[in-house]
Amino acid sequence: MKRVMGNARLSSGAYLPFPVLDDEMKISFLGGGNMAAALVSGMIAKGFAADQISVIELSNENRERLSLCHGVRAVAAPDKPALECDIFVLAVKPQQMRAALAPLAGQLGNALVVSIAAGLRVADLSRWLGGHRRIVRCMPNTPAL
Repeated sequence: MKRVMGNARLSSGAYLPFPVLDDEMKISFLGGGNMAAALVSGMIAKGFAADQISVIELSNENRERLSLCHGVRAVAAPDKPALECDIFVLAVKPQQMRAALAPLAGQLGNALVVSIAAGLRVADLSRWLGGHRRIVRCMPNTPAL
């Protein structure tokens, strides 16, 4: 896979290389509610390929909406293509996260896990994912969507 690198400037003045999304990067979302749909929509609007995005969503209605509106692959349960991703976005409600992650423990390989769920510690997410270490938390700015 082609990796495009960018730089982040640290407070020390040093630069840290980090991967930037490219056309070949695969992204999966756990949860297909409003926030995930907004992120998917924004990614596609900026040129990200819909066929590189998978969404794992329990609600049949949400799966159909995501597939029809955005052309992404939407499935009811984690499967091999959804788990073979570069970035795995946790987009379920915080109170549902532990149960949602239980079947994924040890299955995410080297994927970068990005949690958009408020109030959950990285240590807890790591434990629920069977010790996965590549995890970051972020909070999308909903007014900017």
